[in-house]
Amino acid sequence: MNILATLHPADKDYGHMKIEEPKTPYNFKDRDMSGSGDELDGLDPSILAQCIEEGCGQPPRSMITPPPIEEDSDEDLTPEERGGCY
Repeated sequence: MNILATLHPADKDYGHMKIEEPKTPYNFKDRDMSGSGDELDGLDPSILAQCIEEGCGQPPRSMITPPPIEEDSDEDLTPEERGGCY
Protein backbone atom coordinates (compact mmCIF):
# COMPACT_ATOMS: atom_id res chain seq x y z
CA MET A 1 0.00 0.00 0.00
CA ASN A 2 1.35 3.40 -0.99
CA ILE A 3 1.49 5.90 1.87
CA LEU A 4 0.94 8.90 -0.45
CA ALA A 5 -2.23 7.34 -1.82
CA THR A 6 -3.39 6.73 1.75
CA LEU A 7 -2.71 10.23 3.08
CA HIS A 8 -3.57 12.21 -0.06
CA PRO A 9 -6.17 10.40 -2.14
CA ALA A 10 -6.84 11.95 -5.57
CA ASP A 11 -10.56 12.49 -4.95
CA LYS A 12 -10.15 14.15 -1.53
CA ASP A 13 -11.29 17.78 -1.28
CA TYR A 14 -9.32 19.80 1.25
CA GLY A 15 -11.78 22.70 1.20
CA HIS A 16 -9.37 25.20 -0.32
CA MET A 17 -10.98 28.02 -2.22
CA LYS A 18 -9.92 29.06 -5.67
CA ILE A 19 -9.47 32.83 -5.65
CA GLU A 20 -9.41 34.77 -8.87
CA GLU A 21 -6.56 37.22 -8.48
CA PRO A 22 -7.05 40.62 -10.12
CA LYS A 23 -4.82 41.43 -13.03
CA THR A 24 -1.69 43.42 -12.36
CA PRO A 25 -2.54 47.14 -12.32
CA TYR A 26 0.61 48.07 -14.21
CA ASN A 27 0.21 49.30 -17.74
CA PHE A 28 3.01 47.68 -19.69
CA LYS A 29 3.60 49.08 -23.15
CA ASP A 30 4.12 46.87 -26.12
CA ARG A 31 7.90 46.97 -26.48
CA ASP A 32 7.76 46.11 -30.19
CA MET A 33 5.83 49.28 -31.02
CA SER A 34 7.46 51.82 -28.70
CA GLY A 35 11.08 50.80 -29.10
CA SER A 36 13.16 50.16 -26.01
CA GLY A 37 10.55 51.46 -23.57
CA ASP A 38 13.10 53.58 -21.71
CA GLU A 39 11.84 56.98 -22.86
CA LEU A 40 8.94 58.78 -21.23
CA ASP A 41 6.20 60.36 -23.32
CA GLY A 42 5.89 64.14 -23.21
CA LEU A 43 8.75 64.95 -20.82
CA ASP A 44 11.13 67.61 -22.06
CA PRO A 45 14.44 67.57 -20.15
CA SER A 46 14.97 71.32 -20.53
CA ILE A 47 11.58 72.11 -18.97
CA LEU A 48 12.29 69.67 -16.15
CA ALA A 49 15.67 71.29 -15.49
CA GLN A 50 14.05 74.73 -15.45
CA CYS A 51 11.42 73.62 -12.92
CA ILE A 52 14.08 72.09 -10.68
CA GLU A 53 16.15 75.29 -10.76
CA GLU A 54 13.10 77.40 -9.88
CA GLY A 55 12.32 75.16 -6.92
CA CYS A 56 15.87 75.12 -5.51
CA GLY A 57 15.48 78.48 -3.76
CA GLN A 58 12.26 77.55 -1.99
CA PRO A 59 11.91 75.41 1.14
CA PRO A 60 9.75 72.27 0.95
CA ARG A 61 6.02 72.84 1.36
CA SER A 62 5.98 70.77 4.53
CA MET A 63 8.43 73.20 6.17
CA ILE A 64 6.36 76.32 5.42
CA THR A 65 4.00 77.30 8.22
CA PRO A 66 0.64 78.46 6.93
CA PRO A 67 -0.56 81.92 7.93
CA PRO A 68 -2.89 81.95 10.95
CA ILE A 69 -6.56 81.82 10.13
CA GLU A 70 -8.46 84.82 11.41
CA GLU A 71 -11.65 83.80 13.13
CA ASP A 72 -14.75 85.91 12.67
CA SER A 73 -15.40 88.06 15.65
CA ASP A 74 -18.86 88.27 17.18
CA GLU A 75 -18.21 91.83 18.38
CA ASP A 76 -19.75 93.49 15.34
CA LEU A 77 -22.90 91.34 15.37
CA THR A 78 -26.16 92.35 16.96
CA PRO A 79 -27.66 90.10 19.65
CA GLU A 80 -30.25 88.87 17.15
CA GLU A 81 -27.50 87.88 14.70
CA ARG A 82 -25.56 86.11 17.43
CA GLY A 83 -28.58 83.95 18.10
CA GLY A 84 -27.89 83.54 21.77
CA CYS A 85 -29.42 84.81 24.97
CA TYR A 86 -26.90 87.30 26.37
